[in-house]
Amino acid sequence: MTSTHPKSPLKTVSGLLSFVRFLVPGGYEVYGYVVMLALGLAVGAAGDALGRRAR
Repeated sequence: MTSTHPKSPLKTVSGLLSFVRFLVPGGYEVYGYVVMLALGLAVGAAGDALGRRAR
């Protein structure tokens, strides 16, 4: 029998940030994270709006 251990949210975010740093030029990490956070919030809000409209 196998058991699965779900990843903690902190570990998931940490893994995502370590991947995202390759997309941002050196010296602009903070700005890049702010932009990506804003984009993530916008995509989440748009998805929520579409989900509510579909009901």
